[in-house]
Amino acid sequence: MEMLLSAPAGRGEIVLGKILVAITASFMTSVLTIISFRVSSLLGMKATGSGRQLPFMMEIPLDAKTFALIFVSVIPMAILSATLMIAIATMAKSYKEAQSYLTPLLLVAVIPAMVSLLPGVKLNAGMALIPIVNFSQLIKELMLGDWTWTGFTLTLISNRIYAAIAFTAAVMVFKNERILFRT
Repeated sequence: MEMLLSAPAGRGEIVLGKILVAITASFMTSVLTIISFRVSSLLGMKATGSGRQLPFMMEIPLDAKTFALIFVSVIPMAILSATLMIAIATMAKSYKEAQSYLTPLLLVAVIPAMVSLLPGVKLNAGMALIPIVNFSQLIKELMLGDWTWTGFTLTLISNRIYAAIAFTAAVMVFKNERILFRT
């Protein structure tokens, strides 16, 4: 850390670089998952021999608009998750300690995401303000073709606000000398 801080770059630039790398990794993982879903669905159509979709795949719109909306909705969530991870991991003294700090974050993220698996749950204005729940429900509704512009917009705006708050927190944690040097 001392070597990194002795570089001519300022702390804000250093934390921005760290966050951009984490955002890139998070976003690319999401993009590759979405692409693999599309490729798998196309291969599934070929596997039937007739070029038709399998019955359970017929409900999922696989058009370019759906995938573009998914990509757009992934961006603020990638920023939010990456900046939260950087903010929490910065407080650790070692890689192992950082992993032990990040494990509860993963659990906290998975439980709200499972709300979208409940039957009859729809994205409404109130749910669009709850981080992680709004994103998982939006993705579910986009995949089913049962979404609204209001829910999409509210989810995007709220996740951008949460991402900005997390980014500010990460910068503040990284600028705190007591955390960086354990004094």
